[in-house]
Amino acid sequence: ELIDGGSAPVVHDLDSLPDPDYDEFFGTLFRLGRERILGRNPPLLLFETARGCWWGAKQHCTFCGLNNNGMAFRAKSPAEAIRQLQSLASRYQIVNFEAVDNIMDFKYIDSLCSPLAERRYDYRIFYEVKANLSRAHLQKMARAGVTSIQPGIESLSSHILELMRKGITMLRNVRLL
Repeated sequence: ELIDGGSAPVVHDLDSLPDPDYDEFFGTLFRLGRERILGRNPPLLLFETARGCWWGAKQHCTFCGLNNNGMAFRAKSPAEAIRQLQSLASRYQIVNFEAVDNIMDFKYIDSLCSPLAERRYDYRIFYEVKANLSRAHLQKMARAGVTSIQPGIESLSSHILELMRKGITMLRNVRLL
């Protein structure tokens, strides 16, 4: 018999969430042979710094799969995000990270990336981003260790982007590319 427990409550204070525990995963990975499983690919750690979408909370893109229940944007404080990255890197001796956020908090370009760059960690971080980033933004992110991004570039037609309510133009998308 299947019992529906209903929806989980929305977490508003992401700083209160515990760090991910990958002990069992890495124990199994190393027992089975890291190179046999991953080949030459280095292991990476998934981490979360935000939920929802800050753009969608302002203007929901027409094709977006997030519904109103999951759209409200909330992010960890930059200090907590840095603490968690440090903790995970130390615990697992891995510096490759992949954010599972729907979108990087735009405020993190200054509040997270600047401190990470100053501390000169050897992190390699992936984030999904809005395509409205400038060269200066990208440089600041790169200095912080954000080495890979996935921008939301769904079209190179300004007309289509307007219909999608993306809040960006073809030219901005091309500039980011």
